[in-house]
Amino acid sequence: MKKNCAAILFLLMALPCCKKQNTAEINKIDILTTGTWRLTAYKFYTVTGDYDAYSSYPDCRKDDYYRFNTDGTEEINEGPSKCNSTDPQSQILRWKFLNSNYTRIEINGVEYVVDRLESNEFRISTPYTDPYASQKSIGYNR
Repeated sequence: MKKNCAAILFLLMALPCCKKQNTAEINKIDILTTGTWRLTAYKFYTVTGDYDAYSSYPDCRKDDYYRFNTDGTEEINEGPSKCNSTDPQSQILRWKFLNSNYTRIEINGVEYVVDRLESNEFRISTPYTDPYASQKSIGYNR
């Protein structure tokens, strides 16, 4: 009986030592990697004015979907209609969070600020570095 109690006591003391993933980490990664996203906004902001690039996209581009996978890959799929029939159906990019509070992300080698990451909305923008450099804002929804 004493051996069993000692073993149980040892296990109870050792459990807190196990490394657990942060709840915020699990939630942000799960939110990003669960399901697919559709591009809903793509804007440029410059010193000479703003430009809504998304509004000029053809429907064949607006039906594309984006899937962020837990292995650090992102699939961009052409969706049901392709703009160019010879284009591949999908392409694979790389992504990763750049900090532990999930406010910076790198997609295909480009750094973005995570403005919002919720179950149905993902918004990113280029980091502000220069008042004369153009800024980009990208929005995705489920």
